[in-house]
Amino acid sequence: MATVQWEVCRAVMVTVQWEVFRAVMVSLQWDMCGAVMVTVQCEVYRPVMVTVERE
Repeated sequence: MATVQWEVCRAVMVTVQWEVFRAVMVSLQWDMCGAVMVTVQCEVYRPVMVTVERE
């Protein structure tokens, strides 16, 4: 499952999602302003959610 979507409105937002193994979801979001947001969700053994936000 690979989804890429973006909007052209001053702030360009690119979202990439893909699943690896069972329920592993990795999301990458960033815009031209420099805000980078990385979200990793894993539900293999326990619901693990790691969010890294950088501005």
